[in-house]
Amino acid sequence: MVHASTPWQLRHLHPGTGRSFGRLHVRIDNDKAVIVGFSYIMVGEMPMAQQFSGDQVTAIVVDAITNSLLLSGRPAPNNITATMKLLKDIEGFDSPMGVDVTVDLELQLGIDLPHNIFVKEVNGVPRARTLNEIVDILRGKLVRKEA
Repeated sequence: MVHASTPWQLRHLHPGTGRSFGRLHVRIDNDKAVIVGFSYIMVGEMPMAQQFSGDQVTAIVVDAITNSLLLSGRPAPNNITATMKLLKDIEGFDSPMGVDVTVDLELQLGIDLPHNIFVKEVNGVPRARTLNEIVDILRGKLVRKEA
């Protein structure tokens, strides 16, 4: 039995009030997909980009990862350090969850991000980014949006 969770955007759920995002929880059992739950959050209008310190952006990323892990029934990490390769070093934090958290960060920060900010390509090979790399990318996008 395999459990999966996927994010998807619900448009027009609350017209004119912002955006809603949902997560469909599916269990694969004997080659059949069974919907086992659905949750969604109303996030309101996309916020305007603000000036955030490196520590604030770090806290936002760590909170987003921790919340995603907890919502999926996985344990929260004890300590996330700046040099950790998040997809590699955090138990239970995988690439699909990285996509979920990327969407969450877009909503919280009001910026557009690549499909999965936690992955970079080095010589054509996908590699996990460190927390420092992610914070630098986010801060750069925030500064460019303010300009």
